[in-house]
Amino acid sequence: PGDALLPPLMEVPAAPLPLKAVVKPPDVDSLWEWQARVGLTDADPSWASVWPSAAALAFHITSKEGKETVRGKAVAELGAGLGVAGLTAASVGASSVTLCDRDPLALHCAMSSAVVCGIQTGPIPSDNDDD
Repeated sequence: PGDALLPPLMEVPAAPLPLKAVVKPPDVDSLWEWQARVGLTDADPSWASVWPSAAALAFHITSKEGKETVRGKAVAELGAGLGVAGLTAASVGASSVTLCDRDPLALHCAMSSAVVCGIQTGPIPSDNDDD
């Protein structure tokens, strides 16, 4: 049922997606019920599912053309949700991937999926970091 800080989450096989697994709420309704229970009445549960457009982009990224497009490049996924496209880019050789979403819980799931899939994670460098 989740707790006061995190909704119910589960690791599921990502097949047919090109990732090993995805960490996500069981379904949109479970997330919505948790959000209501903890008082997040304005929250949007739509990130709890992999959108068809994200799946299509992930599949394209694994194609020869897609790999050539992202390999060695910095990639940003805006409105990342579960981060499927960005994590796929990382898995085929993007030099860095930044996932952006308005919901920190979506990013928590995306980062958890990265760890489960063996994709290196780290903080976003700031302008104050020494190179």
